Amino acid sequence: MPRANDKHGVIEHYDLLSPYYRSLWGEHLHHGYWIRGDESKETAQLQLIEHLAQRTSVKPGSDILDIGCGLGAGSLYLARHFNAAVTGITISSVQLEMAMQAAASQHLDVRFL
Repeated sequence: MPRANDKHGVIEHYDLLSPYYRSLWGEHLHHGYWIRGDESKETAQLQLIEHLAQRTSVKPGSDILDIGCGLGAGSLYLARHFNAAVTGITISSVQLEMAMQAAASQHLDVRFL
């Protein structure tokens, strides 16, 4: 049986809970990639970004579209470490504002929509 698209419910969820998720998970809303198994969640989160960048052959100066960018931390990491031109997109206006504030505070030219 087909399910109705609950886009507005998803938007409301992230608009309401993103500040809580940030306090719980930190700047990255995704889980991590544990290589040894004893890394902190913060290290594992960065290892996941680095692993995916390697698997997708991100090179310095790459153009990247970060779909579902959350708070923008992954986009900012890629811009900083790969000098990539990154555009992050989210359906949450709260996440958008948080991502734009993070980019401004880090003086990174990342576009968030």
